[in-house]
Amino acid sequence: MKLSFSRLDLYLQCPLKYKYRYIDKIKEKPSPFASFGTSIHKTIQKFFTHPDGVPTIYDTYNYLEMSWIREGYSSSIEEASFKENAKKMLTKFYQDNVFNYMKACTIEQYFEIHLNDFIINGYIDQVNKKGNTYEVVEYKTSKNGKSIEEVEKDLQIATYHLAFKSIYGFPPNQVIYYNVRSGVKLGIKVTSLMEEFILQTYKDIASGILSERFHSQVGVHCRWCDYLRICPGREGVSGRQITFPF
Repeated sequence: MKLSFSRLDLYLQCPLKYKYRYIDKIKEKPSPFASFGTSIHKTIQKFFTHPDGVPTIYDTYNYLEMSWIREGYSSSIEEASFKENAKKMLTKFYQDNVFNYMKACTIEQYFEIHLNDFIINGYIDQVNKKGNTYEVVEYKTSKNGKSIEEVEKDLQIATYHLAFKSIYGFPPNQVIYYNVRSGVKLGIKVTSLMEEFILQTYKDIASGILSERFHSQVGVHCRWCDYLRICPGREGVSGRQITFPF
């Protein structure tokens, strides 16, 4: 069984939603936020793999046009508003990165973490090489950024740390959480305790899926869930919460 981080994260958020999406294969409506985030990610990938020297701001805008995903928006007006916000974000991103521009070592590098009867797989956003050291970068576009304390306990950050180790055989110097919207960059070193915790979390999730433990878990995420009308969670069914031992 192969599990991507998005599948792991969805099961932690709500096991029943995992079942609806990946087992029952009930389609969800396209999300403007998902399209927006993917468009920004693809633009940044092109920015850091620009073929000739340092990209200009006009190159960056052109990359946005090339990468723009149109699905999910309720109207052309909404789409135009999102695109204008994307240009503002990328203008700041360009200003923050053009003077120390360096091509990425790798972009969207595939990985597999083998754990007994299942595999964690996915793609690392970006790896940079600086001298003899390496750093992993994870880009985010959410409005609500994270504190350094939250990043230190972020499962996705720890996953990319382990992913890098699985490819290169040694840990990265740091993993950087980069919120493109705010421009905040937070670099952390993943501890051995966090490694042990996330590996156990993976095993717990795989066990839950294989044992078909698909209970509903109520939370703030329910407000935007496409499955709410068929979910018993709307009647108050609750599920487990993830807690950290440190």
